[in-house]
Amino acid sequence: MRIFEKEYERLNAGQKQAVDTVEGPVMVVAGPGTGKTQVLGMRVANILKKTQAKPSNILCLTFSTSGATAMRERLRELIGPDAYGVTVSYSTGMLTRLAFALSMAIEFDCFLIDEAMVVGDARFHEKCHIELFQKRKDRAFILVTHDASVIKLYCERASVLHEGKLYPFDTVDEAYDFYNNRLKMPAPA
Repeated sequence: MRIFEKEYERLNAGQKQAVDTVEGPVMVVAGPGTGKTQVLGMRVANILKKTQAKPSNILCLTFSTSGATAMRERLRELIGPDAYGVTVSYSTGMLTRLAFALSMAIEFDCFLIDEAMVVGDARFHEKCHIELFQKRKDRAFILVTHDASVIKLYCERASVLHEGKLYPFDTVDEAYDFYNNRLKMPAPA
C-alpha cells in the first residue's frame, strides 16, 4: 500500500474526503481528466484496507470499455493482484439512461435521437415513449436508427442517407422501398 499513501498525499481535500468515506454512498461528479478514476480506485483500495470487505464483493461500473480498462489498471497499481478479484465492468445502457434523463430536464424544441430508442429493456422503451412521444408530442424530432419498427412506429416521413447525400421521402414506405431496391447490398455468396 506504499503507492496508496504516496498517491493519497497528492489528492485535494474533496478527493480525500471521497476516499476516506468507506461506508455508504459517495457521489463524485467531475469532468474528464479531473482524477475521478484515481479517486474511485483509491476509495476501493481504502475500503479494502479499512474494512473486512473482500475484493469479490466490490463492483466498479463505468460507462465505457476504456473507463473499465483504466479502472482495472488503476486498481492493479494500487492494490496489486487483488485488483483482479474486483468486478470491473461497463454499461453503455447506463450512459444512455443518464443522457435521456438529463435531456428530459430541459424542454428542448427539437430532439435529435440517435439509436437511443433501441437500447435498454422494455421498461426503458416505455419511458422513452411516454416522455418523448406523448408528453412532448408538440416538439420536432429527428430520429436516427437502423430499426425499421422504431421508424415505422414514430415517423411519418423518412430520409435515406447514402454516400453523403440525403434522399427525403414523403412516407416511410417510400424511403424503405428506395433503400431496399437501390441501396441494400447483396448478401455475400
